[in-house]
Amino acid sequence: PVDQARIFPEDLRFDKPSEQEAYIWRWARTKGSLPSLDFRIAWYPAGFSPIAGSIMPTTDIVRQLPPGNDDVCILEEPEHLTWNHHGSRWTTHFRHVVGVVHTN
Repeated sequence: PVDQARIFPEDLRFDKPSEQEAYIWRWARTKGSLPSLDFRIAWYPAGFSPIAGSIMPTTDIVRQLPPGNDDVCILEEPEHLTWNHHGSRWTTHFRHVVGVVHTN
């Protein structure tokens, strides 16, 4: 929550991941024009890195994921999720791994 001031507008803060997830689903349905979505959002411990200017995981994300959801994994900004990842390979845990990279 302390890092939220660095990345979100002043009037947007979340006390728990479920609040942020509700906001994302609401945005996807209204502004994103995605009326029905059938996937799960997985949350992981992370913090804002001023040096990288990005949110970075603080743990092995793969270990945080619940078992049984192993078909497809979509990683947003995969380079941020893998710079310090010293755990097992994503492709060991998922049949398909897709990375979405953002550029300026």
